[in-house]
Amino acid sequence: MPTFAIVDRTTREIIQLYEAETPTPEAFGGPMGWVEVSAHVAVPTELVGTAMEGLSAVADETAEGGYQIIAGPAPAELGGAPPAPLPILKIAVIDFATDAIQHIYDAPEPKQSNFGGPWGWPDVTTHVAMPEGTDTEVVKPVRYEISQPAGEGGAQGYGYGWVTEITYRFEVDTEKRAAKEQRLWEMLRAKRNALLTECDWTQVADAALTDEKKEAWRMYRQALRNLPGSVADVWGEVVWPGKP
Repeated sequence: MPTFAIVDRTTREIIQLYEAETPTPEAFGGPMGWVEVSAHVAVPTELVGTAMEGLSAVADETAEGGYQIIAGPAPAELGGAPPAPLPILKIAVIDFATDAIQHIYDAPEPKQSNFGGPWGWPDVTTHVAMPEGTDTEVVKPVRYEISQPAGEGGAQGYGYGWVTEITYRFEVDTEKRAAKEQRLWEMLRAKRNALLTECDWTQVADAALTDEKKEAWRMYRQALRNLPGSVADVWGEVVWPGKP
């Protein structure tokens, strides 16, 4: 399936990648769907599968859409973006009515204006950068409000009264964490069982193995059976026994 990059015509930044048979700007709401604002450019076949941060857009009047996609930072003489890319963050789209995460996407910073529909409406949702290293599977957004005099600190107003800005921080959801921990134990047991099944043949009476090799396989299998009891922390790195 071909991959297309959505390129901001002002900054030459690649905003998003998507797969489709042909470029489909009409499928996107907001600026990502406006051809005068964004270009939908085919990613060369040899670069399909490359992470977005590993690609750049360079101006090319002869190419469809006016840009070509290359690997790595774009040279300045080709009208590329600055060579030092911004770090890619996890951005959560949070619904004000439910305080729930609706969507998570990767970007250097929140880009609510790139979305159509409720995810692009600042009175319905907000886009919040998650701290680096956040486990998105086990956190929940917690609302807090910042009040300040109207007209100060960038707030809207005319200098009268107070305005309140709603934002969110992220805390561990104990139920989500417990559920993920259960999944991790189940995955560990499933892998252990699969590894045992793989080497069942080594313990049959007519296995073409020396007694020494058969004993090595027996000890390996016993080490597998000791899992998960020998694992103190399933969240950490699990040390698996090596095959004989």
